[in-house]
Amino acid sequence: MLAAALVGLNPVLLHFAGDALDVTLAITLLLCGLYFLWGVERPRPAASSLCLALAGLCRPQLLSLLLLPLLSRGRRAAPRATGLWP
Repeated sequence: MLAAALVGLNPVLLHFAGDALDVTLAITLLLCGLYFLWGVERPRPAASSLCLALAGLCRPQLLSLLLLPLLSRGRRAAPRATGLWP
């Protein structure tokens, strides 16, 4: 009980819990955007775009993490490409 109270009253944790630009929110939106793009039977590009745009507004540096899966997926999806990714 005491440990929970000490952790719950930690000023750093309280700051990040109420921070509008918290990285947890940005990662959640990024994962939701990827889920709407790849995790469903029928992709939902509008929902994916909205989630990815909001993730980019929260933490712009997360958009660089999005490049690796997109580029690797593009390579597998178009094996007949002439070396240039669209």
